[in-house]
Amino acid sequence: MRPRYRLRFALAAAAALVLTAGAAEARLIPIRVLVAPAVTERAAIPMSLDLWTGFVTAYVNAETVRFGETRAPTLDDCTRAHADYLLAATFDLRPGDSRDGRVAGRAHFVLTNCVTGATASDRIVDVLSDAPPPSGEGDYETAPEIAWRRSVPAALAKQPLALAGIAHVIYLAGPLARVDIEGANLRAGDVVRDFAFPDRKRRVTPIVLTVTQVFPGYVEAVYDATDAAAPRVGDLVDTPPRN
Repeated sequence: MRPRYRLRFALAAAAALVLTAGAAEARLIPIRVLVAPAVTERAAIPMSLDLWTGFVTAYVNAETVRFGETRAPTLDDCTRAHADYLLAATFDLRPGDSRDGRVAGRAHFVLTNCVTGATASDRIVDVLSDAPPPSGEGDYETAPEIAWRRSVPAALAKQPLALAGIAHVIYLAGPLARVDIEGANLRAGDVVRDFAFPDRKRRVTPIVLTVTQVFPGYVEAVYDATDAAAPRVGDLVDTPPRN
């Protein structure tokens, strides 16, 4: 092998080792959700706020921060909590639909993208409490953890909460970036946009990242390294809708 070819081979091998090490050190950034659970006054006896909060937290299936104030949360609260999404989750009753000793409830979930302010989903989930035990076997109505322990998780499981749409730059090396975005709907040549800094402040002009390879759980993409603006690890990334 000629000396200059040996040098090129050595440089290529060194670059590959750097990228491999970077992948091993990279950490996927979990989605964080600011959760604002609420129980209406008329539903407070059959469903306690603490119990409802537990159900909502399990439903989100992501890193959560509870909003502890009685007022409605705002996007500024999202920023302070470093959250990607805001979930307002209100539990109420459906008095006319209660039957056979079972309590009818209704859960209203509004999911908001904390960065864009757009409503990601708005859904209502109806639920019936578990069947009461035979007469004389305990005070069923004052034990909400018993009345709802099976029915609420079962009802929510039928309508899982989708938290897609926000991803993060997890690794940078020159013009190469790795983004922890699900690549099932992406292919080489597609573009994604670095649209906000790690503190959720939006960029004036998004940085275009062109996908080069798709892997389970992340994609590799390149950007124009000659531009003044460059991605940062932790930047927020989205995928523009296809035309």
